Amino acid sequence: LNANEHYATSNIQTISVAAQTYWSVKNTLPDTLSKLRGEGLIDNTLGCSTTCCAKSGYSYCMGGTGLTTDFFVYAVPQTPNVTGVRSFCAVSDGVVMVSPSGATPASQAACIAWNNPL
Repeated sequence: LNANEHYATSNIQTISVAAQTYWSVKNTLPDTLSKLRGEGLIDNTLGCSTTCCAKSGYSYCMGGTGLTTDFFVYAVPQTPNVTGVRSFCAVSDGVVMVSPSGATPASQAACIAWNNPL
């Protein structure tokens, strides 16, 4: 579990940095992980062609429309209490937030409301 959670936090940070790089070039934030892959900013596993991408026991998803006011990325355990316990998310500021219960944030506001930075 600890190893998967470590990978999850690292991957959220990687995606967040990639999103900022994307923004600096495109002047918009990505609304899918596959857009980051298409620019060569994340690997094929994290940047799969489906809505959420699985890696190291976690599902990674991105929300928003490309605006800094609604961008968020999150990781939730694929099998709660087996592949991981906690969930992680980040918004456009790049701060990784933690949900000890493994909740799934439905929006940027929900991620911020966790108010539990890593």
